[in-house]
Amino acid sequence: MAEQGDAATVAEGGIGIAEADLEPPSSRARENRNVRNLYRHTGWQGAISAVFTTFIPIFAVRAGASTFEVGLLTSLPALVGHLSCSWPFQLGRSIST
Repeated sequence: MAEQGDAATVAEGGIGIAEADLEPPSSRARENRNVRNLYRHTGWQGAISAVFTTFIPIFAVRAGASTFEVGLLTSLPALVGHLSCSWPFQLGRSIST
């Protein structure tokens, strides 16, 4: 049997959700969710990076790439990582001056 609060919620067009369920998650719950998402993202990024750095140069050699091109493919992840870590500092310097 439905309680009066549930009946009022359903009568108002709701689906019987309590008021406490509609409140935004606490900051601690949000932080925990963000940490879980960070771990998932980091895991997938590591797996994709491992596949890229291991197999793409092999495919390039079989497709007839030169040693210079294979070297560029091999160094690309490190170059992108370096640029992604350093460009915010360079951007901050150019904005502040």
